[in-house]
Amino acid sequence: YTTLKDKKSLSEQEIFGKEFLVSEELPKWDWKMTDDTKKIGNYTCYKATALVKVTDEERAAYERRKAESSKNPKRIMVIDEPQDYEITAWYTPEIPVGHGPEMFWGLPGLILETNDGQRVTLCSKIILNPKEKPSIYVPKTGEKVTMKEFETIQEKKLKEMQEMPSGRGKRQVIRIGG
Repeated sequence: YTTLKDKKSLSEQEIFGKEFLVSEELPKWDWKMTDDTKKIGNYTCYKATALVKVTDEERAAYERRKAESSKNPKRIMVIDEPQDYEITAWYTPEIPVGHGPEMFWGLPGLILETNDGQRVTLCSKIILNPKEKPSIYVPKTGEKVTMKEFETIQEKKLKEMQEMPSGRGKRQVIRIGG
């Protein structure tokens, strides 16, 4: 659930049966608009780009994971160093709503496509003024946490799982098909 008025998103998440209500501030995008156009469906779309810079927190987390990996030579971990990257968005002023998929917003029209270099999100259908109004509800279930707190909890639970005994040294029999 996203509200541009408050510049926040809310989502219900779950880890091992425990529910969380995760709140997150919407990122402020520094869009650079261009004159490039293309058609998406029946809509003329304009290109905008924004640079996503690696945060100090992401860099510190990378350094922690790298240090942990070097302490345990038996566990091979591939850890890519975080890099700045560019988001490309295609928006249409023909639908003058500043929303888009995921956390993308802030352009003078609906964002119909995004590309972050690894994933493309493309709008496949638009229904304007539907006969039946969709039901949109504000998430309310779960322990209230910020996205940062949720990620910390998630990381802790993952670490706990990795540290659980794996049963090495015990004889296991796995039967397949009978």
